[in-house]
Amino acid sequence: MKGKRLGCIRGCQERIFFTGQSLRHFTPKAMRHSFIGIILFSVAFQISVQASNDPYSVVQRAANSRVWARTNVEMISGGGIVTNVHTYTELATGMHYTNSLGQWLESKEQIDILPQGGAAATQGQHKVYFPSDIYDGVLEVVTPDGKHLQSRPIGVSYDDGSNCVWIGTLKHSSGLLLSSNQVIYPDAFTGLNADILCRYRRGGFECDVVFRKRPASPATYGLAPETSRLQLFTEFFNTQDPQQIPSVQDEWFGLQDHNLKFGRLTMAHGKAFAIDSSGRSAKTRAPVFKTWAHLDNRTFLIEELPLDYIAPDLETLPAATNSLSLTTAVGPKFASAKRVFPAERTPAFATNQIQVASVDFEKQAGFVLDYVEVSGSLGDYTFAADTTYRFRPGAV
Repeated sequence: MKGKRLGCIRGCQERIFFTGQSLRHFTPKAMRHSFIGIILFSVAFQISVQASNDPYSVVQRAANSRVWARTNVEMISGGGIVTNVHTYTELATGMHYTNSLGQWLESKEQIDILPQGGAAATQGQHKVYFPSDIYDGVLEVVTPDGKHLQSRPIGVSYDDGSNCVWIGTLKHSSGLLLSSNQVIYPDAFTGLNADILCRYRRGGFECDVVFRKRPASPATYGLAPETSRLQLFTEFFNTQDPQQIPSVQDEWFGLQDHNLKFGRLTMAHGKAFAIDSSGRSAKTRAPVFKTWAHLDNRTFLIEELPLDYIAPDLETLPAATNSLSLTTAVGPKFASAKRVFPAERTPAFATNQIQVASVDFEKQAGFVLDYVEVSGSLGDYTFAADTTYRFRPGAV
């Protein structure tokens, strides 16, 4: 066997060469050595073949990515075998978060009911806390960089450019856990049949007002329907002003949308759309325009869109069964040039627990106005030319 060898293992690549020499030429001592070599070769070969059948596994984690790897055995010309390590990088916003020990854990879209009251989603880069009663408490979002956004809607109004009127104001509504990542506050407005639906996602948080019944026409209050806008006012507490970046514009109605940046979370362009009784949303979506405003020494997010854009969808909703009330907690329900806000109320902490929903609200038709949607991003991620990337749906 002088100058011959049965196998050679070199780092990550294993190349195996056959001597092509019969064992009958070996001396007994050489045969013993050769059998040992054959056994070692057999063990190494079996290990390599077994490695080729291993599935991909995670070998590295970061905030918005993870690296998958597997070992693959390939035959090459001349009867050799090459062992290669194949990797790819998976990207998604909010993929991992760190625990108290600084370890990366996979984010979970999960809301937990708290024994001390309310509920919380804390297994992600951003945290969200839900009050047991939306009228008393606030929705609190904590961004990955520690900024706190405390808010609750106060009411829905019409505005025709000259006069305005409240058509619904917030009332007591106890939260229900609708699914693992959704909380709903049903029938949350006086004078309006609408729910507040909150959804926690790895990459952000969204909160919608879902109209279940058709609101009265602006003409009922003496407003001009053709110029009227549907508005939702949300009050913010103890929240720093965001960076406002002008976005889309509606020149006909004189509306300007803004992207609002709260550190590493952003409120981007909103939308409004109809949903059917199976929970499917319509393909046609109307743009919603946001304004961050300070009025009467209070801070509001104003979401609005022309009623003309959504009137056909609202007409598909059933009419409200109760007769129209012309008074609210704010005052007489008639249009006026001056807007009178509901009285300011300091957020209060309630110890009542959020209950699990016993009614499938997702199987009810409605019209959705997504009044708050904050999303993260991949940030300034640098892509390498020699790396394969895979994106989760909605990754960026």
